[in-house]
Amino acid sequence: MNPEYIQVSDEHSNEVKTTIERVNNEERTLTYSEAQVKKTKGIPFGAKLGLIDGRVYAIWVYHREEGPNTGAKPAFLTDTVRTAAYRSGLRFGTEVTHVNDLHVIKDFGGDLEACERYMKEETFVKLNTISHMETHRMPRDKTRNLGLSFLGDGTIAKVEPGSLAEDTGLSVRRWIYCVDEKHHTLGRPPQEIHQVLKNVLNVKMNKHTANLMNPATVEKYLSGFSVVCVPKSLGKELERIGNEICERKRSNLVYDINYALDHNMQVYNPDPAAGSRMRKYQPQAKLSKT
Repeated sequence: MNPEYIQVSDEHSNEVKTTIERVNNEERTLTYSEAQVKKTKGIPFGAKLGLIDGRVYAIWVYHREEGPNTGAKPAFLTDTVRTAAYRSGLRFGTEVTHVNDLHVIKDFGGDLEACERYMKEETFVKLNTISHMETHRMPRDKTRNLGLSFLGDGTIAKVEPGSLAEDTGLSVRRWIYCVDEKHHTLGRPPQEIHQVLKNVLNVKMNKHTANLMNPATVEKYLSGFSVVCVPKSLGKELERIGNEICERKRSNLVYDINYALDHNMQVYNPDPAAGSRMRKYQPQAKLSKT
């Protein structure tokens, strides 16, 4: 095995604080965090940075390390060889403010590629980040009304009083980013978002399956499932930029940012026949209110 790909670990992460602030005329719940990760010098950090409304966000985060210069997955790599970005807790859509106490805009002259090169050549990388995502827990109660109404672009327009959505803490002017940690719905039509929520809500676990599972997993299932929301304006930009990257990356495959997120952003170029199984990328239609 190439010694450059031996994973090293000397990392820590901690949540600093969570506050409610106004950003771009939107009220957002912001979680400030700091994380440090050790990596091999010369190996890419594993994240692509992008500028949205004067702030720097992670617009692509690889979960696994890729081969040098090729972008292809080496045969010897497994799921356990995680990128430094992933191990640091950095995720798609997270704002990055500082790298090793250097401001990502001011200290790098606005050159985000220079910042990425800097992280590649460092052995220790400390990140200061802000998450704009809001994570809620929806009770797995099939007897109650979901109570959600959407605009044509997937924005939550109404949360009915006494509904599952209200108990979950969902609020208007938000996009649903992810359901149950694996179903991403950025910019998807309202009907599709409703269907994803109902499908996850109706997942059944029989007694035999429960006996075979880890008790913690069973308890997590019984407690409900996660619904992660993102402010509308940020969600639209993340979807746009994510789809632009997908457009550049794909060759014979057709997929969008939601498909990439569902597959841990590890989208390669397998057999062309696999293209028929990919989720088709459809540019978002004009905004329409319902």
